[in-house]
Amino acid sequence: MAFASADFRAQAAKCERASQTPGVSVRQADMLMAIARSWKTLANQTDRLAEVMHDETEGAY
Repeated sequence: MAFASADFRAQAAKCERASQTPGVSVRQADMLMAIARSWKTLANQTDRLAEVMHDETEGAY
């Protein structure tokens, strides 16, 4: 698969760290945390897609 959930989780962690950087405004921090949540959602969806693809390959629908 071209996308790895670990990569998405790493991006989420970067956004979370950036949100805690000194000098980042509350508004910026909120937006960074929202982006982090989106990266986590993509990671979870990617994991689920891999499970579905595996199940379908195995013939278990």
